Amino acid sequence: MTRRLGFSLLLALAVLLWVAFVVVGYYYVHKPFTPGHILPLSKALGQFLASAAIVSLAGGLGLWLSPAPGLPAPARPVVQAALGLGLLSVGVLLVGATLGLRGYLAWGTLLLASLLLRRRILAWWRSWGETPWAWRSAGRLEKLLLGLTAFILLAGLTLALSPPLAFDALTYHLALPRSYLTLGRLVYLPENIYWGMPQVTEMLYTWAMVLAGPEAAATLGWMTGALTLAGLWGYAAHSLGRRAAALAMAALTAGATLAMSLAWAYVEWPLMLCALGGLIWLDRWRQTGQRGDLVVTAIFAGLALGVKYTGGVLLLAALGSVLAQDWRRPKRALANAFWMGGLASLVSLPWWLKNVLATGNPFYPFLYPAGSMDALRLALYQGLPPTNAWQDVWLLPLRATLWGLEGAPGYGVSLGPLLLAFAVWVWIGWPQRSAAARATLTTAAQITLLGLAIWIVAGRFSGWLIQTRMYVSIFPAAALLAGGGFTALERISLPGVRLGRVAGVLIALVMVFNAAEIGVDLLNRGSLLHLVGLRSDDQYLSDNLGWYLPAMQAIRSLPEHSKVVMLWETRSFYCLPLCHPDEINDRWRRELVQHGRPMAVRQSLLEQGYTHLLFFRLGADFIRQDDRSYSPSEWQALDEFLASLPPPQRLGGYELYRLQP
Repeated sequence: MTRRLGFSLLLALAVLLWVAFVVVGYYYVHKPFTPGHILPLSKALGQFLASAAIVSLAGGLGLWLSPAPGLPAPARPVVQAALGLGLLSVGVLLVGATLGLRGYLAWGTLLLASLLLRRRILAWWRSWGETPWAWRSAGRLEKLLLGLTAFILLAGLTLALSPPLAFDALTYHLALPRSYLTLGRLVYLPENIYWGMPQVTEMLYTWAMVLAGPEAAATLGWMTGALTLAGLWGYAAHSLGRRAAALAMAALTAGATLAMSLAWAYVEWPLMLCALGGLIWLDRWRQTGQRGDLVVTAIFAGLALGVKYTGGVLLLAALGSVLAQDWRRPKRALANAFWMGGLASLVSLPWWLKNVLATGNPFYPFLYPAGSMDALRLALYQGLPPTNAWQDVWLLPLRATLWGLEGAPGYGVSLGPLLLAFAVWVWIGWPQRSAAARATLTTAAQITLLGLAIWIVAGRFSGWLIQTRMYVSIFPAAALLAGGGFTALERISLPGVRLGRVAGVLIALVMVFNAAEIGVDLLNRGSLLHLVGLRSDDQYLSDNLGWYLPAMQAIRSLPEHSKVVMLWETRSFYCLPLCHPDEINDRWRRELVQHGRPMAVRQSLLEQGYTHLLFFRLGADFIRQDDRSYSPSEWQALDEFLASLPPPQRLGGYELYRLQP
């Protein structure tokens, strides 16, 4: 018996060794992939893990700060991660402004903090296992919506792991962090007025860029979107049911702008993550009345304001909800509102102090001249007149939904139809809902309606403030209303027609259409080819940015001490630190008003240390069509100025001039 067992073990070992030898030998000769494939994938994996490490640390930190008992998973780990990310951003600000930005500091801080919080980080990850996904019991519509949302997320991750392309990221969301890293610390950057914006997100992007490059920063932004969707699903499923949760999650990804911006390294998804946290804790406070819940609500409102100035819409709407909660006891209501507003302002205080110390204006670059924002620039930047469309007073949500197009003037966002299509029906069957569901939907309705009122009023004062992206902080609340509206329609039965089934078909079509658009965009950009090493970084950028890349390459090939001033090109990310952008397309007017004559402008640029000028002719021609921006005499002066320079290096729509004779 023993001999037979020994023989069987030897035979099994021989079989395994033989099979392994044949398989390894075969693929040694017939290589399925080359180092050219492995290296890009390995780099992408490293960038993903670096971003995941930041989120994990944030989750452990948030768990330490707020165990959040009673919140359902995955809403609980999501709001904990959001809270931790907000605190980490302030830490990056303080360290970067004092000790500086160095790789050893970034990695050392990450490793040391993760070691100290290792138990809470592990507990945070385990809390995700409490999520009641229940895939098998989900209906076909739920599975379809979850599957299509997962596809949109995967497409966004693929784009995020490729070199950044999005306009505002190349102008400031990633350009500011790159400038900080070039200088080795956080300092005032007068050449980019967007420095004055609150920078909760940019601080996190800076940390990720130190660890693993700009793709890691974009991936971190993508993770905030994934967290937002997961948290929204978890809270809606707990309060309204899983079908409402699936629709709420789909409503945020049914439009091209929000779906695509998962990969853009923008601030909209981080802002919605903070807004979701504020909404959840405000809802808890309205149901429990506990002061601690209002404290966390105020913290999230302050974080939203620290992500983006217009994140203050969440704070104003939340204050309105607080006042409405105790309207019969005005003293108590005012005390709660005052207390909450003060705490939120304290949370956002670092960004106001940053601006005061550098420019003297806490709201830089807005309201009044300060720093590099003089009166002329301020008038141009804030001077876009309102549309004066009276329809926006009564029909703003409908007009923004139907006529909003990504990148187009006006609303500027492809929002998708699901938010508006279903949110308006949330009142149907109201008495039949549970008390908890009514409370949650009431909170969501207050935030949505108050935010909408602010949108309508603000749009009457400035053409910039009519843009949909300024008000994304109310979208998680609107998504909850959409989920509630869908389940309300499902209760309606007409002779021979099940309204919920018809609505489900339309929802499925919307999501299929958007997923198809996202998929086509993914294929057109070639991100998959780049990810597997079949397209280099330069090829990928050239295919997607056109002549912009050769222009940037020409700048980077200039002598080391060159300094390039840009006209009508705002995107400086790929030419830093050699270039200074024309970040609001006003440099020519400013120089001309200050110096009067084209030759004096040239002399001024030379005195400022500029050696070259990059002129984006296509951009100037686009602006030239708008008679309100520049006068004919200013364009004539530009033509004289360019004619006085040596012949340029022409790069498609760009012209690179040497300023010296």
